[in-house]
Parts: sequence; structure tokens; C-alpha cells
Amino acid sequence: MRLLAGLLLLFPAVPAGAASRDSDGLPVVARLVSVEPKQADCGIQFVGTTATYLVIEGPAALSGKQIKVVVPCIGMPRKMYGPEAGDLDAFVPGQTHHLIVTKQKARLDAPEKLPDDPNGFYLKAASLEPS
Repeated sequence: MRLLAGLLLLFPAVPAGAASRDSDGLPVVARLVSVEPKQADCGIQFVGTTATYLVIEGPAALSGKQIKVVVPCIGMPRKMYGPEAGDLDAFVPGQTHHLIVTKQKARLDAPEKLPDDPNGFYLKAASLEPS
């Protein structure tokens, strides 16, 4: 129960209509290209795993480019983090996801910072369908 309560603190709620501001998250539609294996400590610590996406829709500066997204505890369904984290159950390469990403650090024990990539982000929400 304590673990679930801690997980719910990971993502602040995204107010309706505010997703266009980076402080609230940046909406993108992207195809999952690859994902690192799930970290062993996931669920015990707040461990992030890097996923590589190809942006299909989003800001012009990102459209058609690959981005690196740090996903908290990638083996856990997003619903475990609360309704604002999306409804994606699994990160399957080849699938297209509706994401909310941000440059603001999510509450993670590791990694300490984003990948050394100007197109690096933290995940706030992920779904198969638009929300």
C-alpha cells in the first residue's frame, strides 16, 4: 500500500487545456522504436528506463525525429500511477503511443538526469488512444 501511495506521487495532474505548456507536459504521438530491458529494482525504487520513440505528430521541432523518453518503472501499467498517467499496459516496440512528455525531472531514484540528448524527456503519461 505504501508503494502504491508513493507511486501516485510521481506524476502531478495535468489540467485540461494546459498540455501545450512544457511545465504541464508536451503532447506527442510517437511510434516506439526500442526500449531498454526493465530494471530489476523497478517497484522497489523509482527507476527509469529509456525508450526511443519516433515522433509522428507534435511540435514541428520534434516531428519526424527520434526522442529518448525516461519511463518510470516501465514494467508497471501506467494506471498504477493514477489516471493522469495514461492507460498503457505495456511498452511494445512498433506500437504508436499518445504521450505527454516533459523536461521537468520526474520523481526517480535513477537515472539522476536525462540522457545526453537534446531530445530527451521524462514521461508523464502514455496511452494507446488520445485522451
